[in-house]
Amino acid sequence: MKKYIILFFIFLLPGVLLFTRCGGENDRQIKLAPRPMGAIMQDKVKIIRIAVEEKKKIAILDFENASNINDAEWLQNGLMRMLASSLKQSRQLIVLQASIVHDVLSHLDMRPQDVKNSRACQRLASALKAEAIIQGFYRIKDDSLTVKVLLYDGQNGELLGAFTGVARTRDMESLKSAVTKLAWQLRIDLEEKQDALPEVNRSLADVSTNSLEAYKNYLAGVEKREQFLMPEAIAFFNKAIELDSTFASAYFGLAYSMATIGLVAQSRPILEKAVKYSEYLPERERLPILAMNAMVKGEPFKAVAIYNKAIALFPEDDEVHYQLGNYYFSMMQDYPRAIERFETAIELNPRHKLAHNQLAYAYARIGEMEHALYILEKYAELAPNEPNPYDSYGEILQREGRLDEAVQKFKMALKIKPDFWPARLHLASAYQDLGKFRKAKTMLKAMLADTTFAKQKRTTLSMLAWHEIVIGDVKEAEKIWQSILAEDANDISALLSLLALRPESEIYRRQFVQFVDAQLQQMRENRFSVDYLFPMLLAAFRYNLAIDKIERAFDSAASTASDPVFSRAIAAYKLIIDFQKGRVADNTSELFLKSQNAQVLQLIRPASWDEYWRFYFDGLRKAQQNGVNVKPWVKGLQHFAGKSNNAHFRLQSKIVLAASEYYSGNREVAENMLASVSIPCERFWKFIGPFNMTRGFDEKFWPEKRSVGEWLSQEKYAKAMFQGHDDLFDGYIDLKQIGNTSYNDAVYALLQINAPTFKDAQLRIGMSGKLKVWLNDKPVMIKNIHGKAIIDNYITTVRLRPGANRLLLRLNTPVGEMGFYFRLTDKNGGAIEQVDFNAPSAFAEKNAEIQNGVKKGV
Repeated sequence: MKKYIILFFIFLLPGVLLFTRCGGENDRQIKLAPRPMGAIMQDKVKIIRIAVEEKKKIAILDFENASNINDAEWLQNGLMRMLASSLKQSRQLIVLQASIVHDVLSHLDMRPQDVKNSRACQRLASALKAEAIIQGFYRIKDDSLTVKVLLYDGQNGELLGAFTGVARTRDMESLKSAVTKLAWQLRIDLEEKQDALPEVNRSLADVSTNSLEAYKNYLAGVEKREQFLMPEAIAFFNKAIELDSTFASAYFGLAYSMATIGLVAQSRPILEKAVKYSEYLPERERLPILAMNAMVKGEPFKAVAIYNKAIALFPEDDEVHYQLGNYYFSMMQDYPRAIERFETAIELNPRHKLAHNQLAYAYARIGEMEHALYILEKYAELAPNEPNPYDSYGEILQREGRLDEAVQKFKMALKIKPDFWPARLHLASAYQDLGKFRKAKTMLKAMLADTTFAKQKRTTLSMLAWHEIVIGDVKEAEKIWQSILAEDANDISALLSLLALRPESEIYRRQFVQFVDAQLQQMRENRFSVDYLFPMLLAAFRYNLAIDKIERAFDSAASTASDPVFSRAIAAYKLIIDFQKGRVADNTSELFLKSQNAQVLQLIRPASWDEYWRFYFDGLRKAQQNGVNVKPWVKGLQHFAGKSNNAHFRLQSKIVLAASEYYSGNREVAENMLASVSIPCERFWKFIGPFNMTRGFDEKFWPEKRSVGEWLSQEKYAKAMFQGHDDLFDGYIDLKQIGNTSYNDAVYALLQINAPTFKDAQLRIGMSGKLKVWLNDKPVMIKNIHGKAIIDNYITTVRLRPGANRLLLRLNTPVGEMGFYFRLTDKNGGAIEQVDFNAPSAFAEKNAEIQNGVKKGV
């Protein structure tokens, strides 16, 4: 489940090794891949591994309870974690993950208490490739806790030292003090004295809590978070904070869990407290807190710099690699860099469950489905009794159009945990896709009745509203979103959904203006949330509302922005406002100049048509019509694209250059420019539709029920095709405008690709709407996900045959934008020689058959 990881990392958004059997052999739903797979980014992962291998590896066994007091069993793991936390502050040591130690012990058929002699210790150390083994014991007598640790040499198994600490059993401060002293005694024996590696002498007492119960709740919260049970995790972290209001790690855990499920704004004040109370934490613990705080405050450049600093100091810290990977995945949509970080996290900690989860989603986004499903197999092996691996598996299958398989995976997740909310939501969505609307609505109603977590309830309500649209009851959908807005006037998602349903409504337009006025007032009072800035402007562009007011908000944000990536985003949208108003302001130029650093430019995320380029090209056209010299800005975009080494912006800059020629009247030059980047002009496409969808994503209409050649050769079908073009020359086919679509519509688009010989090619598509693609009547791509159209977002490899190849696409959406980018390229994204496009001709196949004397039944 990745759904909620939305702003920066953890994220879907965000929708994380053999199977343990939970039934008969026939119950095993997930099949293991036939061969192991290497990391796609294995060369880059190797660099990190080399840096890590320069440090000394040590393993800590679970502490053994020598007093047989049952209510102290938590100390077996608790003492090990505390000792590990203290030893991890060393820049010379790597403390192996407890899960890795447990796996190796199991493989060797050993228990921690079996490591009693030099031979057993040497055997374990050899399997772990550890240079030292630490074994611990604790004994409780009356109110006294005695902790003893033994340090063994990994090479020969010999005992190097024995150390003892004493604490009061119910006094957390006394316990931490004892563990800290033990850790420093161990470090004296383990570390090499190196003046070049200054260490900060901070004890565990400075980095944790003085409440024993708070620490227990914190550990429980961490466990629930790793299982992706976020409401339960949030409850435990809140309890820990109630018991100790200065517990920095608990604040961080709470904020992290909240941001994971989309409560980013609510996580900000909690993170501020984490920062406040982390003042005396060592860098290893404090840097991730500072990075996340920067991220949710809208300072990505600062956040990435902090993450990179943490990685430089502690390259073995798998969690920091994971968090940085989530930034690249969710914010940057830079999947190769995200994969590099997730694979590194798994290399460092093969049992990092959520890194497996995110890596599977990243593989799926780049079209590596075999790798994605294999990684999910590994995730399920690591967590056979947790629901999230099966939920994630189902979500990825659902996105690929494999709906019946997806339903089975969601049911497996719910068999493990019947109240696992993400799987319930996804199962309801899959039922919608299958046209089982009654089942879907029954599930959603049941979820509303028994969901107490506010965020989940609101998301379920919104899902129910979309369900009403899918079944054609727009008025009921309106009522649901109105109820959400009545409960929370700041729910901009509900307000924008209502505007999307009825953009002409004076009520909703007035409510939007009132919302903008309220945000401007909050800005004057220093209470403004930056989360609203860009959604407000996009709605203003889309519905021609309150642009002047929102521009004042952008000016104010620009004057106070400290992060260069954020400043760049403000400048990009300010430029559109300038274009729309037929001007180019000097302050916009200054904003761009502030963010010319190459490191900044490399952190600029790809922009979607829905959220940027449609408004940019519309503004570009208006500016040119109003006599504004747009050429310097076109060249500026090309300069930025080259300097940032960003393929997305390089491609878009070429389209922008073509558009500027088109708006100047040089149509042929413009079309040739598009052809040079393998984008067929709109006049080559023919369209069929719209068709009203009443039975879900799997519903089929006549263009996909028959071969293309068949219906091209029959007049009654051929007459249904039409050609058209939208208002913008932007490389995007706007089916909403061309097809005049309404609610729950589907439109087909047909293109003829001519190849001289057999050729391997890539179809590169980015779309607004759900997608099906066929080449020569064979399905080659299904994307059952309604995202934002980003050029080259989805890629699949096909083989063209000699002569005419017919490409058929279908897009559908319940409401909102519908359209696509399309490019046909070689494996490197370049044009394919001697391949061109033209509009398919009706009756062409039939006429060819007559000429060749071939009789073919229809």
